[in-house]
Amino acid sequence: MRLIKVSSIKAFSFIPKHLFLSRKDRISASGSDPSSIGYVFSKLSVNSCPKLTSLPIFPQLEQLSLSNIKEGILRMTGNQLQSPLKKLFIWDMPTLEKVPKEWLQRFTSLESMSLGNCLKLTSLSLGMQKLTKLARLDIQECKDLHLSVDEDGNALQLQGLTNLHDVRIIQIPKLVSLPEWLLHLPKLQHLYLINLSSLASLPWWIGNLRSLRSLSISECPSLKGLPEEISNLTCNKCGRKPDWMHTRLLIHRGSISFDCTCMSPS
Repeated sequence: MRLIKVSSIKAFSFIPKHLFLSRKDRISASGSDPSSIGYVFSKLSVNSCPKLTSLPIFPQLEQLSLSNIKEGILRMTGNQLQSPLKKLFIWDMPTLEKVPKEWLQRFTSLESMSLGNCLKLTSLSLGMQKLTKLARLDIQECKDLHLSVDEDGNALQLQGLTNLHDVRIIQIPKLVSLPEWLLHLPKLQHLYLINLSSLASLPWWIGNLRSLRSLSISECPSLKGLPEEISNLTCNKCGRKPDWMHTRLLIHRGSISFDCTCMSPS
């Protein structure tokens, strides 16, 4: 067991900004202000720490990575964070069924969120509605996840994500069609759909994603065709339409891609 112990912050001439806790690590702080250790870190990674029971307060934390820990620690970090968190990674949480709504609502400054390999996660949280600064959402390898419902079983409403422009959905086997909340993202520019074995069709409203500048679909073997409305898609920057005839020739491989050339560096 490795003990990360700090007795006096003032005694340090250099303190790293990234604190990484792994396996059997424990953290201990002592002195006049035991919680002061949290003041110096902008990044915190907690990985496989089954005996971790407490954390100091992190008022300057900007990036938080949680992997293979108990749900109690997940809830506890929400209570201990008093900072404008910008990046959140939740990975390898085998027992996590729901991301607590009241926990997620604390992170109103969040700009990037990644969920991955949470095998029992069944839904996204309605608490995401409060993440008005969220720009990127990455969801991967969650075999029981339903992207169209919230934790109460109702249709998921995410109209509050007014700044979300990059969505990546990867290896979600229960995804049959795209969740309708994508339609209500006014700044959605990049949509990546990868390794979705059950994705059978694209909805008609995909042609209404007026801000979309790139669309990439790969390893979706059940996808057999495209809706006619997809021809309405144009790059909102230059007005270009993709070569849909070429795209239709590729559809039998379960892959399509449209990246407007105006996005390429000159």
